[in-house]
Amino acid sequence: MKKLFLFMLVLFIAGLAFADTVVVGTGTQVSRFPLGSYYGYERSAALYTDTELGPQNTRISEIAWYTNTATSVSVPTKIYLKTTTSTTLTNATWATMIAGATLVYDATHTGTVAGGWNSFVFGNTFDVDDGLGLIVLVERNYGGGGNGTSSGAGVNATEFTGGHLTWNQDNSAPTGSGSVSSIRPNVTITYTTYTATAPPNNAIISSPANGATLVPITTTLNWASGGGLPTGYRLSLGTDYPPTNILNNVDMGLVTTYDPNPDLANGTTYYWKVVAYNGNGNATGTSVWSFTMLSPKCWCKFQLIVSLVV
Repeated sequence: MKKLFLFMLVLFIAGLAFADTVVVGTGTQVSRFPLGSYYGYERSAALYTDTELGPQNTRISEIAWYTNTATSVSVPTKIYLKTTTSTTLTNATWATMIAGATLVYDATHTGTVAGGWNSFVFGNTFDVDDGLGLIVLVERNYGGGGNGTSSGAGVNATEFTGGHLTWNQDNSAPTGSGSVSSIRPNVTITYTTYTATAPPNNAIISSPANGATLVPITTTLNWASGGGLPTGYRLSLGTDYPPTNILNNVDMGLVTTYDPNPDLANGTTYYWKVVAYNGNGNATGTSVWSFTMLSPKCWCKFQLIVSLVV
């Protein structure tokens, strides 16, 4: 047992020794996000694109933000990470933003430094496959009416359209949509690279949502990588369960959308399944999703409204 422990410790230290970093953002504008506590409850979502992360599979172990002001405020802090194929953020509630994200840090943060990087070492690593971007979600829960310091630690940030959302509220956690920010926090990401040694994770549904109703007949099917380096997807679609009678495990290649041709039928419930695969095999435990089209009557009304607007 002792030998096994020492072996694992050596591997961990070796991993740290060969870790690399990428810095995203060089601007010197200042924001309190994501390390503020002016309000009792503050939230930040920042997107860093695939291009900015670099051409590698990125296994993240640590994140850091540069601050200009020393603080000694103790703030319960959570950091979530999730991958994305988008290059901009869609405004939503905090609950929606963290859905499907992985909690990698959950501790009380006790202050920042003046003119330096503040590192947050994760309890577990997080993988971002090459080709995907990263959303960093930071939740700060000082509580009550906040600590009253509007500038906070002064986090360096850079102009970036569509890449940063914030939420803040006193006395209780914010429940509404976020505020769009024109600047995005600069970040240093510490990582090692990895290669696929197992089948990929299951694909993530994008649209139509599972169980959706009143879906237009012109809909497309959309999904996203769940990580694990998929090299392609097999799609099944049908009115039967499990689906086989329209598409039965058809290899779509490395694409994440399908446009049914001809269009799907009004008033019909469809089932679909996406199986990710790579050289190590297929994802396992794949779910079957469903959606129901608009009824013929509703579709006619929809067409009439569109024609009147046009």
